Amino acid sequence: EFYGTGNVNPCQRVEDELERFFNITPSLLCVAGFDGYFKRLNPSFRQILGFTNEELQAEPFINFVHPEDRAATIAEVESVIQGKTTIAFENRYRTKDGSYRWFLWTASSYVEEQAIYAAARDINDRKQTEIQLQQERDFTAAILDTVGALVTVINRQGQIVSFNRTCEQISGYSWAELKNKQVWDLLIIPEEKLTVRAVFERLLAGQLSNNYENHWLAKDGSRHLISWSNTALFDAQGKVEFVIATGIDVTQQRKVRDKLEHQFRQTQLLAEVTRKIRMFIGLDEILQTTVTEVQHLLACDRVMIVELRANQTAVPISEAILRDYPPMLGYELADPLLVGKYLERYRQGKILSINDLQTAEIDLDIKHLLLQFAIQAKLVVPILSQDQLKGLLVAHQCSKPRQWQDSEIELLKQL
Repeated sequence: EFYGTGNVNPCQRVEDELERFFNITPSLLCVAGFDGYFKRLNPSFRQILGFTNEELQAEPFINFVHPEDRAATIAEVESVIQGKTTIAFENRYRTKDGSYRWFLWTASSYVEEQAIYAAARDINDRKQTEIQLQQERDFTAAILDTVGALVTVINRQGQIVSFNRTCEQISGYSWAELKNKQVWDLLIIPEEKLTVRAVFERLLAGQLSNNYENHWLAKDGSRHLISWSNTALFDAQGKVEFVIATGIDVTQQRKVRDKLEHQFRQTQLLAEVTRKIRMFIGLDEILQTTVTEVQHLLACDRVMIVELRANQTAVPISEAILRDYPPMLGYELADPLLVGKYLERYRQGKILSINDLQTAEIDLDIKHLLLQFAIQAKLVVPILSQDQLKGLLVAHQCSKPRQWQDSEIELLKQL
């Protein structure tokens, strides 16, 4: 309709302008009916999918959606029909050659028209990049989960951002339990927290130490000694952004090493005592060497050799003791555990082992007597010569109760 010569209806002009935008925009624009069919499509559909408009409008649009995405698409369409506006919904559409492309949709409905107006962007390249990155992450994670080493990644705040399966197995924690937790909050034993934080600060400063060790506290309360090596990822400014720590649980190896070292020191001690005997060195020096070396080897608080007297007393004649505890050397001890009914046990070669004085099944008077010398654990081994009881080799733990080990008892028996 014309309003005078050369004048175009303003409504027609607006419609023509919108039509031009509809046709030239690279986004996919469409109108779909509540019946599930496309009603109108812009040229981008044909350019990207390869189908003509007639082909796309000839069957329900859900037929072009990837089978794995159809249920979610149907649910989203129903939600739009009920009045919800769709923002950033993703699905895949089939192309003419049978491949699929990813679209990102925005849509809203108009009930009076029984129509859905929708716009989509082709995000296929982005999705392929995301899929490739995810595959690479999955591949890396699979490798990290199959290696026997612990591998964890920590950010500048000390938060755990990656935690492989070996870490889960050793710590007893799942990745979900530790994600974004600071490593020293749960995994580091209390007495090493300050040291670990100091090491971490040095790592952030770029001082990437090749090796260091600390204990991990597992969920069940057990402790694991971990030997670590570190590398780092740096940001654009050259600052450490992430620390990548690779560790090996050396708990068992260290126990074996310590045991071998302990056995070696025991052998040395026995050899030293034997050597001094063969050199006819005085008895006092031999005895003092024995208690000094045993006290050092067992890392206990007091070791002494006791001579038994006829008056039912025991007299320490050699003693090695830590400075913080009262000496017993030279005192006549009326310790019922060293004399009286226990003598027959010692003559038979039996030992006395008390791991915790408080829970030991002995008289309360004896406990009070031993506490005067700060004794909390006690080990007594008889000294026999040709089946004759010559004295007692006694070890005390004064700082705390102690579980005496079979290897320690065997050493004292050999001495």
